[in-house]
Parts: sequence; structure tokens; C-alpha cells
Amino acid sequence: MPLIRDIIFSSHRLLIWNISESESELYARASLSSSSRNFYTTLQSHRRRKEWLAVRAMLHEVFPQERMIIDYASSGAPYLVDNNGFISISHTEGYAAVLLSSTRCGVDIECPNRDFSRVSNRFLSPDEQTCFSPEQYGLLWCAKEALFKVSGVTGVDFQRDIKILEIREQGMTAFFHRIYHLNYIMEKDWMVVFTI
Repeated sequence: MPLIRDIIFSSHRLLIWNISESESELYARASLSSSSRNFYTTLQSHRRRKEWLAVRAMLHEVFPQERMIIDYASSGAPYLVDNNGFISISHTEGYAAVLLSSTRCGVDIECPNRDFSRVSNRFLSPDEQTCFSPEQYGLLWCAKEALFKVSGVTGVDFQRDIKILEIREQGMTAFFHRIYHLNYIMEKDWMVVFTI
């Protein structure tokens, strides 16, 4: 069951893939360049290889006429080679998300059944823990991850540097050097937060 969401928001395009294929099926669908095939052979973890291949298979399915090659900056942030656009990538158990944009962007996808309250002291300020319920901690985590990806910098303290101001049905508002607006989608098996 490949692409399950393809949503366009002004200059952003969100793609979500259900990783249900075998590694060999994903490899066949990914249409890898020779440098990508070489990098693939260096990946040690079976799960990591499947996630990596799912992103490339997704891009090849959505853009079959374009060879979208992804490389990584020294910070670990992905970028599109020979393309003026921006990309953000996220994975969770059984799913991959890609956000494409004409501006810097960030996306994070997670399984909603993960217990974020166990680590809430590491990423939420005392004010955030008071203002939001534990049921919302997963969305808060995803929002902070997405904003971290937008920044492209290392050494960010999620608890101190990124503040979630509000969650509404229409989206979220956060502060990280400036005000950001984020969208989110919640499903039974996954939730995703992305910059807009």
C-alpha cells in the first residue's frame, strides 16, 4: 500500500507513504542513481534501508519523469541535488513523510500510540506541560521536530528554544526565533505536523 496522501498547500506538497512493501519491492520501485545505489549498500539496518527506499520510491512514483536525487548536508539535513526546492523527510514505524517546498520546510510523522509523556520533561517547558494535556504531547513533539528541521542548525534545546503557543483545529502556532504556523493531520496509525 504505497502513497496514502498527496496534499498541496500553496508552495508545499506533503506526501505520506505506508511502508508495507518488502525491501526488494521498494528497491525495484525506487529507480536509484548509481551514487544512491552505492549509498544504499552502506546502510546497516533493515528498517533504515526500507525507510530510505520508501522515500525514493515515493518520489519516483509522484515524479516519474524527474530524477530527484537527495543528498545530506553536514548537519544531516536532506537537500535535493540540482533542484531549487527544499525537502524535509520523516519516518516512523511503517510510514514515511516527505514535504517539498519552494521555501525551507519541516515535517515530522509519529505513531500516536507512543508514550510522549515519559520524555516530556526533555522537550516541553513547564508552561507547555501546564497548558497542554498529555494527549497533545505527540503533536507538540512533532511540531518541535518539524521546526528544528526548518532551522537546519544543531544544538537546539527543544524545551528552551522552541515554544508551542497554541493548538487549534485549523493548525498550530509556535515561536522559534519567529512565529511559525504549522498544520497537522491525525489518523489512527500516524500523526504528522508540517510547516506552512
